[in-house]
Amino acid sequence: MRKLIALSLLVLSACSPQPETSKGDVTVTLPPGTGPWQIWTYNGEPIEYETVEYFGTDDVRVIRYPVYISVTGQFIHKNGKPFTTVKNETVYWAQNGNFVSDRHNIIPRRIFSLHGEPLSNAEPLLLKEQLLEAKADMVNQL
Repeated sequence: MRKLIALSLLVLSACSPQPETSKGDVTVTLPPGTGPWQIWTYNGEPIEYETVEYFGTDDVRVIRYPVYISVTGQFIHKNGKPFTTVKNETVYWAQNGNFVSDRHNIIPRRIFSLHGEPLSNAEPLLLKEQLLEAKADMVNQL
C-alpha cells in the first residue's frame, strides 16, 4: 500500500504543471529601436559568454563573446544568433529578473561570465545604453 501511495505521489508530481515563467517579458526598459542592446554591470563592465573552441592540433582557445539582448528579451550574439545552454535551450531575461529558457526552466546566471568568472546571481545588470545615458545626465547636471 505504501509503495502504491509513493508511486502515486511521484506520478502526480511529475505530471504537475511547471511554474509559468514568461519569456520575453523583459525586466529592463528597452530603448527605442530594434536592438540588439549590450548587457553590462552597473560598474560599466560587459558580461560575456565563454566557450572553448578547437582550431586544430594544439590550438584550443577560450573565446569570450559580448552578450546582447533582443527586443523579445532573448540573450543573443550581436549578429542575432541566440546563446544556448548545454541542453540547446535559448535563454531569456524574464520580467522577474530570472534567466529562463524557452522551455520555461530557470537558468543560473553563471551561464555568462564577468572577468572570466561565472556571473553572480547578485550582480545587477542593465543595458550599456542605459548606463551611458545615466552618466551623460549626471555630467549635464554638474
